[in-house]
Amino acid sequence: VTNLNDSGKGSLRWAVEQEGCRMVLFNVAGTINLKSALVIANDSISIIGQSAPGQGICLKGAPVKILASEVCLRYLHVRPGMSANGERVDAICDGDFGQHNIILDHLSVSFSTGHGIAIRRAQDVSVQYCIVSHPLENAGPLAIPEDGEPAGILAGGFMTTFYKNLIANCANAMMFPNEEGQNRWVHVMRNMFYNWRDHAMYGGGRQGEITLEDNYLIPGPATKNMQVLDVAEDGTGRYYVSWNTMKGRENLARENSKLVNDAVGMPYIPTEYDEAERAKMHPVQRPQAGDFGTTCTTLAAFHYKPVWSGKIAEAIRRDVMLSVGCSRVRDSYDRQLLESILEEKPFGSQQGLVGLVQHARVAFCCRFYIFFHHFHAVH
Repeated sequence: VTNLNDSGKGSLRWAVEQEGCRMVLFNVAGTINLKSALVIANDSISIIGQSAPGQGICLKGAPVKILASEVCLRYLHVRPGMSANGERVDAICDGDFGQHNIILDHLSVSFSTGHGIAIRRAQDVSVQYCIVSHPLENAGPLAIPEDGEPAGILAGGFMTTFYKNLIANCANAMMFPNEEGQNRWVHVMRNMFYNWRDHAMYGGGRQGEITLEDNYLIPGPATKNMQVLDVAEDGTGRYYVSWNTMKGRENLARENSKLVNDAVGMPYIPTEYDEAERAKMHPVQRPQAGDFGTTCTTLAAFHYKPVWSGKIAEAIRRDVMLSVGCSRVRDSYDRQLLESILEEKPFGSQQGLVGLVQHARVAFCCRFYIFFHHFHAVH
């Protein structure tokens, strides 16, 4: 990539639209103002943001849509902000069933009008060492997205792992989809949550199978709900919840059941579904009739690809804070965000929201740091 244009030869969009195995490197740094969604439709691509000089690459103005397999995104700032038509969009999202092998690594994602990172249908996805913060709650005139209130991360898909991410200053930090085939064998491990308001983690109905392990949660000034998990209201999700630590309630790390808003386990009865859609799913993704239970929690973790784990909350905090986001060269927004978390103080507040942001135009100081001051082009 040799320029910061939205399109044309030498632009990021031009590089993404090429075919075959490719690695995208940058000879420039700065902000790319996307005029429409950056759609990754061709398989086998790695976008290596750390190759850019200076403070790297920031994508604003439109989302990134991953509709291909074998995709790796690393060291990018993705901050779409308000969309031109007021539409709610996820900053980064996947596409359809059958997509596989996607890595999102060391990204800094903020100011989305929908979810920050949304994984719904893809298989074998790893979201790791990412910062997700400050989604815009009241970002436009259109209704709330079909899958509910925007969250920092929509953690779904099949055999997906969310590892050592920082989710901060979100009304809802992490949501699990409540749709068939979109929440099977989801593994959430060693992430750090800060200053959520309504939910730290919630959802996952219609036969979700979700493992929550070794996460560290720090309530902030906006936090109203002091539970790690609110299960799906209809009781059709199943969750393994172990060794999650809530600051101020450390004594419950061994008794995580007391940090779960549980429900009676109900069987999920598969409904009529588009057979063409179901045929795209991995056989294990396809829903089967469930069972009754006294609880939605389980005694054993669901299948996942093992990752080394310790059980020291402060070690999780230290590792995440040192490595998360575009950590090679941090911009001012990321530095201020991390400093505010270390001090446990609100950052980017709108009056009365203690760390949360509703409108991009109100959060002027954050937008100034991102869009104008710290991303001059470097050739």
